[in-house]
Amino acid sequence: MQHLELADHEIKILQDIVTYYLSELRMEIAGTDQLAFRENLKGKEQEIKQILATLEQVTQTDPAHEKAAG
Repeated sequence: MQHLELADHEIKILQDIVTYYLSELRMEIAGTDQLAFRENLKGKEQEIKQILATLEQVTQTDPAHEKAAG
């Protein structure tokens, strides 16, 4: 497992990027007729959702983030 240190504003930027990508990916899934490719994209969608959830969890549980937000 790799570790990455980011400043609060960098985490927010990364969340925005991942959220945008997830939206684009959902549109691609909806427009895909080929079943195997669609299933592949759905797998990526689940991974992206997990990444986004992890980023959100970090911002909610990081004491440094709470100080900056409060």
